Amino acid sequence: PTLPWLTGSLITSYVNPDAGAINFKRQPANATAAAGTRATFSVEAVSPSGGHLFYQWQLNNVDIPGAVRPTYVTPVLAATDAGNVYGVVVSANGSSANSTPGTLTVGPAVTPTVAPYIGINFVGGGNGSPGASLTPYDVAGVVPQDHYNNLEGGVFAAVPLVNATGAGTPVTLSVDTGATVSTGTGESSADRALLQGYLHNSDAVLTVTLGNVPDDTYNLVIYSLGFDFNTTYEQSLTLAGGGTYPVYSERAEHAGNYAANPVFLEMKSTNPDARDVGNYTVYRNVHPAADGSLVLTVTPESTNLGINFLPAVNGLQLVRVLPVAPVPPQLAITRSDTKVTVSWTSLAVGYHLESSTAIGTGASWSAVTGVVNPIAGAGSTDLTIGTGNLYYRLAK
Repeated sequence: PTLPWLTGSLITSYVNPDAGAINFKRQPANATAAAGTRATFSVEAVSPSGGHLFYQWQLNNVDIPGAVRPTYVTPVLAATDAGNVYGVVVSANGSSANSTPGTLTVGPAVTPTVAPYIGINFVGGGNGSPGASLTPYDVAGVVPQDHYNNLEGGVFAAVPLVNATGAGTPVTLSVDTGATVSTGTGESSADRALLQGYLHNSDAVLTVTLGNVPDDTYNLVIYSLGFDFNTTYEQSLTLAGGGTYPVYSERAEHAGNYAANPVFLEMKSTNPDARDVGNYTVYRNVHPAADGSLVLTVTPESTNLGINFLPAVNGLQLVRVLPVAPVPPQLAITRSDTKVTVSWTSLAVGYHLESSTAIGTGASWSAVTGVVNPIAGAGSTDLTIGTGNLYYRLAK
């Protein structure tokens, strides 16, 4: 016989209320950060029954778009952000719980020395995995930035790249060959997602080219982390551009190392017999070649091979080096009964020590007798006290 369809009040569902229980192991803490930098808030929660946790961070009780990981990094702060309150709503199996809030204190502004320009994330954890891709709101990297370029696959030819604000740039990325694979670092933070996948070349040399890079001074950050396996990730890095740069010899961590100590560790050894162990390397103060290219060559050098997924490049950051205003030199003057001592530090190198009986418009300045000009280093000179006023200055 034909059975009737069950509809309406005859259908219901069963939800185990215990599966929605949420316990906070660590609440968001108050944070202090300088204006011009970012602040980090994090939470640790568990569902005793094993329910999958979802996160939604809030600013002053209003949802922050895209802030859906256990760790949240703010945008660059201004003095007006002082007093902002950050909290997170954690959900599991239909139930939600609010964390206690963390309050932000904003300190005096600092002068930045670098600014993020382009970030590249080679997506792992299975191409298309939503957690392994960085959203425009995710902030990751040694130099914190958002708007990473998420690249899947492995064969890239002049791929256009956006900058740290999401705007298009002339810069492109090309790779000779390779593929992304899962590293198993997890996706609980944007930094972990950045290290979740890596580009390799099946144990052969890997070449990555940034093209059409505008003429400027940059730092190039290369992230290297292999997946947890019975092998080592020893490799050398060579950079070709508008200068001569060192060859770095590194031994990249694997996912288990990073999971046990999830911090960025720089590798900067140039000695293949004494490799640093870590997860990133930096080429500092680099310039593109005349054709606008920066070419990174990564050569696998492991002797303990258990897999054919080497070398390892998880991501890249091209960071602008900002000009630093020079610190002006200063004179120090001390007086005794019969003499005056004028002294200066090494910041006065290249300057001339001059004196005048007057200051202001029309003053006539002349070099101080007995002082070698221009000044070649820190020093001082003793001068006999005379009558009237005498002024001193450093000039170029």
